[in-house]
Amino acid sequence: MFRQSKNVGWLIVPMLIGSMLLPLHALAVPIKHHEKKTVVKKAKHTVSSDSDVVATVNGEKITRAQVVNEIFAAQMAGLKATNPMFKDRQRPFAGSVGALVLLRMSANGGKPVTISREDIVNWLFKDKPDVLSSTVNQMIQECLVEQAAKKEGIVVTPEQLKNKVEYYIGMARNQFNMTGKTDAQVLASVGATRSYLTRLAKIQMLAEKLVLKDIETKLGHPIGPDDFVEASHILVPLTPNPFTQPDAKNPPATETKDQEYAAAKTKIDAIRAEIMSGKMTFEQAAEANNPDSTRAKGGSLGVFMRGEMVPSFDKVVFSLKQGEISEPVKTQFGWHLIRVDKIGENLTQAQRDKALQEMIQGRINAKIAELQSEAKITNTVKPPAAPTMMMPASNQ
Repeated sequence: MFRQSKNVGWLIVPMLIGSMLLPLHALAVPIKHHEKKTVVKKAKHTVSSDSDVVATVNGEKITRAQVVNEIFAAQMAGLKATNPMFKDRQRPFAGSVGALVLLRMSANGGKPVTISREDIVNWLFKDKPDVLSSTVNQMIQECLVEQAAKKEGIVVTPEQLKNKVEYYIGMARNQFNMTGKTDAQVLASVGATRSYLTRLAKIQMLAEKLVLKDIETKLGHPIGPDDFVEASHILVPLTPNPFTQPDAKNPPATETKDQEYAAAKTKIDAIRAEIMSGKMTFEQAAEANNPDSTRAKGGSLGVFMRGEMVPSFDKVVFSLKQGEISEPVKTQFGWHLIRVDKIGENLTQAQRDKALQEMIQGRINAKIAELQSEAKITNTVKPPAAPTMMMPASNQ
């Protein structure tokens, strides 16, 4: 709750594994109803070329052929999904093509018609379903990540990539009870190909490494044990509750807010005195006062990294010794007492790795948004209706 907000923009890397197993192309495709004569005429006379440029990213071209090949490959794999729960979710473009077939048959008096690949491609760029715009947007963001990684000298080794792909496949194997199934059988079950997963895993890893470099640059040193801590807090919030939506039309007056801070400070001082005298435990005070989800956990915030919390909180928590309780700390949420439960060197490597991954994943979206804002991008296709989700992180 006190972590700094970083979720701006999104990384278009489809979820192929886990509870959010939803490939990029498994979006709902609205079937638009056009007059049959218009469809037949356009399909017959549209002139296009596979070399047509659909988008550019800092001068790098994304062609019609690249986009079409991407969609066709994903859809062909999706049509072969053996797990019933993914069969329908993998076929949005197939539904759009079905609409084309029905329209053409209607225009032909219900008689059989022949649909060529060129007809399908022309229909795709005429109808512009979400699957097209999402694919183009994904390819734009892949270009951004690859360009940025190349500029920074960031690479993914074959061994790292292999391990990441195996990690994702293993997640699917465990989640869908496919113990004993080969990698190929697992991928077939969800309607994906290894080459597709490998490419997306590479983009994800490059993005993670870009964010990691940004974190270390901001810290001014390579990440080490001292950049982690496990801590708990007690919060006396302002009134009204800072975790409720603010009233933009009637913001509290400055004098009122000063009074709220003063009242909260008086209360937090009293709570600290009771804890230090042994009349109340830290956990009891957290359970009685905290307005956030830490109330049920005795105030525990778990393990987190330096720079992850709001600045005033972050500065104090990384200055405390293990077991030490801070003086009251003021943030936009109210007044806190902070207790360090474990300093970084006493945390396990697994705990530190998990916290690092959480921080990286929390900042990937903002990194992509940053790259987009700095890039020169052209896109002839409408933006997607909604972002797709990125792959789950690993602790590798």
